[in-house]
Amino acid sequence: DSYKEVENNEQPSEPVEKTIGEVLTSVAGLYKTTGTVVGVNAQSFLLQDETGSILVYKGSSWTVDVKVGDKVTVQGLSTSYALAVQFGKDAEYEVVGEETVTAPNPKELTAAEISEYATKEAVTPIYVKVTGKLSVSGSYFNLNFEGVEAIIGSITYPIDADKLTALNGKELEVTGYVTGVSGSGKFLNLLVDSYKEVENNEQPSEPVE
Repeated sequence: DSYKEVENNEQPSEPVEKTIGEVLTSVAGLYKTTGTVVGVNAQSFLLQDETGSILVYKGSSWTVDVKVGDKVTVQGLSTSYALAVQFGKDAEYEVVGEETVTAPNPKELTAAEISEYATKEAVTPIYVKVTGKLSVSGSYFNLNFEGVEAIIGSITYPIDADKLTALNGKELEVTGYVTGVSGSGKFLNLLVDSYKEVENNEQPSEPVE
């Protein structure tokens, strides 16, 4: 009466051990990798080795139990989100050591470089510095960049949300990792390492009597 092909959706029972760089360039699959935590927010952490960086997303029910400098082994299915390869909620991880992390010099993105992210087809994490005006709406922390219309920054799941909310409307200098582009090219996702208010050093045009 009818027939159809039976798809083989079986996953390998044991994860294939790879470097982070190899996971990033491989087809989606079950992998195991080890790296050092270089960034953490309330729902994920960024793992890095000498070959690359990958986000491990754990979701809103996750209890943050890793910190920058932890050496972590992760195993689970790789997936793609926001134009980047990552490990999802079901990935298992174990802290296996601790290392000293020294942040690299951030790449200070120009307006043109930020705008380019709106048309990228793939994103790999990079440590950057950007400046923008903070706009807070509920749990969304957006950065509007001067001279950029195509894309806005999104500070993803900040741990210190209350402190950041107090800076709503302020111009901020933000340092951290680009982890992806979501919303069909509308949002530049940032896992923030540090931020500070940009001081307005403009002198008044008229002398103060």
